[in-house]
Amino acid sequence: MDNYIDLSLVDELLTRNGLAETVGFVAFFAGDLPDLGTLRARVAERWGGETRLRLVLEPPPNGYRRLTGRPRWAVTDGFDPAEHVLPVAEVAGPAAEDPAANSEGNDGGNPAGSLDELIAGQLCRPMPAGSPPWRLLPVRGVQGVRAVGDVHGVEEARGVPDVRGVPDGGFALVLLAHHALLDGSSLMTLFRLLLDGPAEPTRSMLPQPRRAPKRQIDLARLIRALNAELRPGGPLPGPRESPAHTEVALAVLDHASVRAARSLPSGAGATLSELLLCCAAGALRSAYGHTETADGRDAAPVQASIPVDLRTRETAHELGNIVSAVRVPLPSHTPTPHARLTACRQLLTEVRSRGREENDVTRIVEAANRMGPWVLASIAARGYSPAYAAVGTTALKWRNPQCALDHRPLLRIAALPPLHRPGTVNFGAVACGRTVTLAVVSHAERGAARRLADAVGHELELLAAQV
Repeated sequence: MDNYIDLSLVDELLTRNGLAETVGFVAFFAGDLPDLGTLRARVAERWGGETRLRLVLEPPPNGYRRLTGRPRWAVTDGFDPAEHVLPVAEVAGPAAEDPAANSEGNDGGNPAGSLDELIAGQLCRPMPAGSPPWRLLPVRGVQGVRAVGDVHGVEEARGVPDVRGVPDGGFALVLLAHHALLDGSSLMTLFRLLLDGPAEPTRSMLPQPRRAPKRQIDLARLIRALNAELRPGGPLPGPRESPAHTEVALAVLDHASVRAARSLPSGAGATLSELLLCCAAGALRSAYGHTETADGRDAAPVQASIPVDLRTRETAHELGNIVSAVRVPLPSHTPTPHARLTACRQLLTEVRSRGREENDVTRIVEAANRMGPWVLASIAARGYSPAYAAVGTTALKWRNPQCALDHRPLLRIAALPPLHRPGTVNFGAVACGRTVTLAVVSHAERGAARRLADAVGHELELLAAQV
């Protein structure tokens, strides 16, 4: 070990919330999987100099100091590609046709398992202690990703070929990491480094010292701000008595429906994040119906957490966990897809108008930290509960779809949000060329992930039909 680095306060909460906090990225390629030795050599060549990939998380010391001590990063001399590039996993297909066939904790060793099952087992498993918390998993036997939101009529009317099918015999690379180490943009940057062509310059973000100028604390004002920020939202609709299951559903959303939604008066210039938020709200409504209280009033809205990338143009390729988050109410009570899209665009426009500092959850965490470790512990307990945000949405764009790995063309990309506590579901969407790939990570009743993925596609279909 060379030296030690403090975690940022937000990253520290990610290590203390009792969750695996594994995030991921899946890249789908045509052709045969490269030899494992070749892949490990490419990882060593392209990623070996990245400081961020050499950090090992060390827990607080044992004994009394564990109550006040804090975890830290230990900077090591390097990583072992044979340890971090896992043996090849075999899958039988993209997804289980029967949701009841999903087996929680599947490690992918059984070739009868699906890609969805394999990923679900990885997301609920903490990263091994004592080594940098990231892994690359090669997957052979990927036959395709299920398409949802079938709008062939829109495709054919515009003369656009259907590009959703994945050739049989393709493969996938699944990059997994602890969220405190890397965020979604960092995973995307690492994949770009791995592909053919010259490597893009990167810079590993190392946490800065936490010391801030001491200011007088207005305790009453701070408590009011924390209570307002942590005010509970509504629970995820669905059967409350059903046990929660870890599930992942991957699906391809037709790019024509996305373009059609953006051609609506309410969708002109809409971002993928706005469309995903709209479709998540509609999916909850179509999958579970309109929710009301016992006296007939609308139930409290489900709150959605949306990451905000804090990078600038100059730091676009910086590696680390450089995101904040905002919380907004999902407009699931709004009756039509058109009105939901309008509402979601207004919500995110208001968020952007407040400015970056007002969006930064770090502001709240830093203020709470000045009140003592017990306040941070309280925030960790409340901030990661389903009542704070039962839904998460993450939208990313891959800006260079014409690329390959050892001359094997890249087909599409999927982002894997973390698995949160029972009663939550997270949606991730990545635009890559003329495809948009959806990932639903569910910790709810059995079958929820696939049902909600299909519902997102249906919501896009309804929007496209209004053109």
